[in-house]
Amino acid sequence: MKNQQICELFIENRDILKKIFIFTDHQIYHICAMIFADKGQLADPQKLEDCKNLLKNATKNTFGLSMNFRGYSHTIFICMLSISDNPEQKLEQTIKLYSELKAEFSGSEYLALGAMIMTEYTTDYEQITTRAKEIYTDMRANHPFLTSNEDSVFSLLLSLSEKSTKLLNEEIEKHYEECKEKFGKSNAVQALSHVLALTDGNAHDVINLYEDLRNRGYKYGTQFELPALGIVAKLGEKNDIINELIEVDQFLSNQKGYQGIFSLSKKQRLMHASCLVMSNHLNKSDTNINLYTSTISAIAIAIAQQIALIIIIASSTAVTNANN
Repeated sequence: MKNQQICELFIENRDILKKIFIFTDHQIYHICAMIFADKGQLADPQKLEDCKNLLKNATKNTFGLSMNFRGYSHTIFICMLSISDNPEQKLEQTIKLYSELKAEFSGSEYLALGAMIMTEYTTDYEQITTRAKEIYTDMRANHPFLTSNEDSVFSLLLSLSEKSTKLLNEEIEKHYEECKEKFGKSNAVQALSHVLALTDGNAHDVINLYEDLRNRGYKYGTQFELPALGIVAKLGEKNDIINELIEVDQFLSNQKGYQGIFSLSKKQRLMHASCLVMSNHLNKSDTNINLYTSTISAIAIAIAQQIALIIIIASSTAVTNANN
């Protein structure tokens, strides 16, 4: 199987994380396993414990930090620190950026998560904060009922785009209008439009990929799963990508946690397959050469990946809150 190595690494990481974070929501295991697999790393139990203590000590005496860095996404923060070469420095930079962002945005787990992601790409926190606010203001103006505080993280990620704010806004709206005809009005479609604007994607390519998968008997989800499909649609020849998605989906269907009554849904499984295929392609030089053209930077692709990840986290948080 073309994606064998990353699939096996994903499952191995998931099983390690389940033993370490015993009471964590099962959705988080898969998200964190994706984070490690994307970096080609195997979770180190001792480093995870060290990062857990690091995060606890750095945030325990400040209410806002304690609440937003140690809530539902607590395990995700620990895993993101663990893949860093210098967790102490990364956390210090994250808290610094988060503090600056709170001058313009309401504090939240999503904003904290965005801050941690952003430290990998920039140190110009003032400029990023200012531009993120401009983008968020446009989002609110265009979609007042869809846009909420949690969308501040998307404006933050979009602020790294090399495109002007005006052009970015125009392209996002164009893609949104095209995608909503097929997938309806939702936060997921809004996030998909962000991905397409960042990567010079094509809404019709995403819709065609969705339809062709459906014709092969694989119904891809139209909620939090969509942003990942937006990236996958750019990875290569459509039929080749579909074959890879089906192959990985079949591999996952034989793994523990994807079988039986209490397993993840088929739509979630196919979304996981798309994330694994996406990571495997984007970590290969031949794919990078095809994608990273004069109009699509490496950062744009990376940020599009992060948007796909954030919408998955947001959806799993919503499901958990609804069940509590």
